[in-house]
Amino acid sequence: MNQEFYNSTRWKKKRHHILVRDGWLDQVALRDGVKLEADTVHHILPIEQYPEYAWCDWNLIAVNRKVTHSKRLHNVWNGDLTRFGKALMYETDAKNNIPLKMVTMVIGMPGTGKSTYVKHHLQGGIVYELDAIACAFRLTTPHKEEPHAGARRMAAALRSGWLQAAKEYASNIWVVRTNPDEEELEETQPDRLIVCTKQWAVRPYEFDRAAYKRRIDAAVSWAEQNEKEVIYYPPTSGD
Repeated sequence: MNQEFYNSTRWKKKRHHILVRDGWLDQVALRDGVKLEADTVHHILPIEQYPEYAWCDWNLIAVNRKVTHSKRLHNVWNGDLTRFGKALMYETDAKNNIPLKMVTMVIGMPGTGKSTYVKHHLQGGIVYELDAIACAFRLTTPHKEEPHAGARRMAAALRSGWLQAAKEYASNIWVVRTNPDEEELEETQPDRLIVCTKQWAVRPYEFDRAAYKRRIDAAVSWAEQNEKEVIYYPPTSGD
C-alpha cells in the first residue's frame, strides 16, 4: 500500500468526497439490500496495477473497512482481491470501457500445443516464450534442435524486466512456460492459468515426465490456492 498516497491531502479530500457522494453507506452491502455505515473508500481497480485511474470517481466506492474492505473485497492473508473483488473490477471495466491488464500463463508438457494455443488467442497481445526467445539468440527455430542451456538461461533472466515493460505497453499479456516453479508464479502473478493437456507432438529431446507433471500439478494447486482461474485445454469432460 502506498502510504504517501493515502496520507496526502489530495486523497483525504477525495476520500471525503466519495463518502459524501455515497451517503456514508457501504455500496457493496447495499447491493444485498443492507444498510451499513461506510468509513473508507475502495479502489475497484487497484492503484498498484492501474495508477492512471487512482483519482477517477467511477473507480471509487464507499465501504465499511472491517466488514467489506478487509473481508469481502480483499483476502485477509495477502491483501489480493477476492473473487468478488475481481468480479466487481471486471463489471466496472465493462461499464467504463477500460482495457484491463490480463496476464495469462500457459503451461503443459512439451509438445502439448502451448504456443499454438497462444497464437490462436493472442488478439493483439504480447507474449513471452522462453524457447522462442532462446532460439532468437541463436537464430534457430524452436523445437528443431536440442535446447541450448546457455541461451535458455539468458532468456529466463529477461523474464522479470520483460513482464514489467509488457504491462506498460499491452493489456493482454501471455507467458508460455512448461512447468514454472512457485517463485516464478509469485513473480509473474498470472490472473489465470491455461493448462494444455493433450500431447500433439513428440519433442526430439528427453525430459523427466514425472518431475514435469509434479511441477505442473503444483502450479495448478498454487493457482487454486490464490483464487486464480484455471482452464484446461482441451476442456476436460463435463466442462
